[in-house]
Amino acid sequence: MPKPTPFDGLLADMCTGLGYCGGPGLVTDFIPARGLVTKSQFVDWVFLAEGMDPRFAEPEHRKIMEAMFVKHVGGQQADVGHFVSMGMERRSPLGPDPLSTGAIDVLSPPVVEHLDGRWELVFWFGAPGNASIPFRDILVRIVALLGDTAELRLDEEDVCVEGELLWEGRAISVYYEYMLGYLMLSAGERAMLDDIAARLAPIVSMRSTE
Repeated sequence: MPKPTPFDGLLADMCTGLGYCGGPGLVTDFIPARGLVTKSQFVDWVFLAEGMDPRFAEPEHRKIMEAMFVKHVGGQQADVGHFVSMGMERRSPLGPDPLSTGAIDVLSPPVVEHLDGRWELVFWFGAPGNASIPFRDILVRIVALLGDTAELRLDEEDVCVEGELLWEGRAISVYYEYMLGYLMLSAGERAMLDDIAARLAPIVSMRSTE
């Protein structure tokens, strides 16, 4: 049996101490290929791995888990490379590759359109008011599909999430609200969004509304 790693110790604390042992997914499914991860982001991903909406998670549990993160990682945030040095494996050898388990389901074909001086690529995932849409999961899959040159930076305020997707030296704005039902990528030039749409096309699938 392999010896537990320091990263295993972090997950074990959250599992044995609070019962967050993973559910539909694994926390490592949500960790991007590169960049910094804050304690709040990491705990969000633990909740998402349980199939929970982070906004409605127990506040006291969040506080305890963030303290566990700081204890094991040594700070309020850490580079993904630090998790790797702690023994993190990208995904369980028994688990599926999240990029090969089904498509990104949308209600209408994502198209690039021009509005107010910028180009927009919009993905409609559900009706407004559906707080269960896994926007973070979808964004992580998009970043993984774009490769190691992609990096995601998000700034969350309540239900409104804005940020940047940096890809091959180019910046693409990211916006979604949990209650709106869509994810929007926008940029000053169309070619960037056309490239992303083309790369995502193989895993984007129209969902029946019947």
